[in-house]
Amino acid sequence: MLNKKNKIYKFIEIKNHKYVTLQLIPTKSNRNNTTSNIAVLINKMYLKTNQMIKYENKKLRIECQTKASYYIHITKDEIQFFFIVPSFHLDNFKTKIASTWKNIEIKEVEGLPVNVNECTRYQLKYKYNDVLSLDVDKRNNDLLNANMSVLEVLEEKESVGIYYNFIPTSDRETNYFRTIYKDAIEKYKNGDNLKKNKNIWDIIVMALKFIIGYIDDFFNTMQKQVNTTKSIGIKRRISTCTENKYDKDLCKTQILVVAKSTTKDKEISIARTMCNSFKSITNDNELIYKEVKKDLNLDAVTINNVTVNSTSVDECNNFIAVPGAELINQYNVIEHKDVKETKVPQELKEGMINLGDNRYKDNIETVFANNDEDLKSLPHAILGGSRSGKSTLSINMCKNIIDAGEGLIIPDFIKNCEFADVIASITPKDRLIDIDLSVWECIQALAYNELMIKEDMNAFEINKITRRKTSMMLELVNIMNNDEKQLPPKMRKYLGAAARVAFCYNSSSMRDVMRILQIHTVRHEYINSLSNELKQLLEDSIISLLELDEYSKPTKDNPIPEICGTKENKIEGIIDRIDLFRENDVIDAMFSKDPTENIDLIKAMDEGKVIIIRMRDCDFDDVTSKDVVTTFFMQKIWLATKIRGHRENAKGNKYPARVTLLIDEIFQVPTAQKILESTFLQSAKFGLKYILTLHNLEGLSKECLASLEGANVSYTLISGVNKKVFEMLEEEFEEQGYCSSDLINLKRYHALHLLKVNNGFKALVTKLPPELKVKDNKDVHQELIA
Repeated sequence: MLNKKNKIYKFIEIKNHKYVTLQLIPTKSNRNNTTSNIAVLINKMYLKTNQMIKYENKKLRIECQTKASYYIHITKDEIQFFFIVPSFHLDNFKTKIASTWKNIEIKEVEGLPVNVNECTRYQLKYKYNDVLSLDVDKRNNDLLNANMSVLEVLEEKESVGIYYNFIPTSDRETNYFRTIYKDAIEKYKNGDNLKKNKNIWDIIVMALKFIIGYIDDFFNTMQKQVNTTKSIGIKRRISTCTENKYDKDLCKTQILVVAKSTTKDKEISIARTMCNSFKSITNDNELIYKEVKKDLNLDAVTINNVTVNSTSVDECNNFIAVPGAELINQYNVIEHKDVKETKVPQELKEGMINLGDNRYKDNIETVFANNDEDLKSLPHAILGGSRSGKSTLSINMCKNIIDAGEGLIIPDFIKNCEFADVIASITPKDRLIDIDLSVWECIQALAYNELMIKEDMNAFEINKITRRKTSMMLELVNIMNNDEKQLPPKMRKYLGAAARVAFCYNSSSMRDVMRILQIHTVRHEYINSLSNELKQLLEDSIISLLELDEYSKPTKDNPIPEICGTKENKIEGIIDRIDLFRENDVIDAMFSKDPTENIDLIKAMDEGKVIIIRMRDCDFDDVTSKDVVTTFFMQKIWLATKIRGHRENAKGNKYPARVTLLIDEIFQVPTAQKILESTFLQSAKFGLKYILTLHNLEGLSKECLASLEGANVSYTLISGVNKKVFEMLEEEFEEQGYCSSDLINLKRYHALHLLKVNNGFKALVTKLPPELKVKDNKDVHQELIA
């Protein structure tokens, strides 16, 4: 007998599929409105006869049908979700689950945390004919919400679970269902009882309906009356859910409720409480429960002794569900992830600027800003609400930069410059340049000494430098008016002419430009000091300046007119504008200062100095004065940056040593934004990295924001930031699988990043570095550079 069996197995091979148990760990951003797509995938596993049976290599190979199951396990301490799928289709299910619940974590586990045959078991089946539908509304989680209510009766060492067994359904079965659908629905509309198991009361009702119909026919009433009578109490309409079921594919389902407790009575009570929760999806049809006393084989495609329900894929949408934010917040025992977890790419695992620790599948790794040579100088925007941790992160980033020996520039115009105090305290004294504009020795002259005229320069080279300086000075003066009006052409003509002559000398500043305009002797002294070559190149400027000379009237004693002064009416607009801002003591001091005492920005940046520019709030009574000073320093920094970049290129180097410019609350200086707007797109190639800290992106002008986005900026959104920030970046984050719920659910001092990497952007979440401990600011020695 054994030999016969062995001979048979030589010619027949039966392939049974193995199953893998997947635990699903939801996040608060999960939605269940497309889970019917998983039921559609289950149907695709159905094998036709020609797919099941194949003859290969002289063997008859029989491949068995498969199934998929979904199990929800509930105890007093935790709620877990599992999918049991064929190993052959594992990748397909992982992909479909991940696309259905974008932020869910999927991990393979050994098996389910329960043995159903050791529990009290109830099956759930349709009360009425399968053509009638349960309630279907993909916008809500009514069933899962109702299921969770069982927690109120659970005690320690008790559990309850729901096991959904989904059986792939062929097109032929669906088509057959549609053929019987119309006849059954017509009976239902006419009041026929479509209960599957009819009791004595159902039979009595059917008998009464028969008698009423017989009496109507006997009296031969009018047809209209007959129809009216028949419709009384028995004419029904089907729901939209039942109507739609005709067009939907079927995915047959078996439903088990299992309960475990210390006593049989308590198990029955828990199980029935769970079964009753399914009344939440009652519609034309409903689910009723019945105890299952025989042992079950869950490995079988169709579980023995459990009724199969012909559910549509949309009805399955009710069953295949995980909790979202509302349920997770209500029941803190649900095992979940607050936000989507993302693996750190290799290029962000090493670097200089620490952005915090990332958690991915219980592994914690530090995330760094990209340190790739071509990408490390791209801008970085840090966004967060008040007291969210922007300053803490900024200080930590500055510490990283200082420790790496790189240059750092911080213009601080917030309150009493407390941020600058901290940076000064963590900077080695030999690298600190502290420009405190409330101290005379630190005041910088309104001059662009980064452009220096050398002895060996010819007239053309000198003219080139003086025109560049003039262009920047005109840009600065142009904003010295809060009405946003441009300088009139005549004012620009005379101011530009004076500047081009003044800046032929390294020692000149804006003070000298004004002296040339106002004092005729000074004007001619500067003109006469020019070389003939420069006079020729600056001829138009000299002619314009000579127009300002005021001549005396001829008299008998002095018949020849002489220069006696300046035509004030031609320059009074310039003087008014400058005088208005000289009312601010800082700007007035900057007008009066000798430019030879200015720091050498280029040298300081080359040496990796940490430059702090303090503009205390109490020293600026109006917003525009602060804006003017900030714009001036932005001009000088960008000028020094370009000079360094061109110098290194001339030497054959790709980039100069990187310098970081950190600006907080840039919205306070709108004109300075215009400088940034024109430099964001170029800064990286000149080795200048911008770090901006903002409350929201609306603090930037549209033009500035567009320029920043074009510069491949990285973003850090700290917990508590305005939701509008995410909405402006929603498309970029959605490509990475993140949604607004991930931002909303961030814990305090955590951040959602969108970081530039080699092949695009990478979004991930980190716990930000802890607050840096520094010594008391009162003990910090601030070296003043005159």
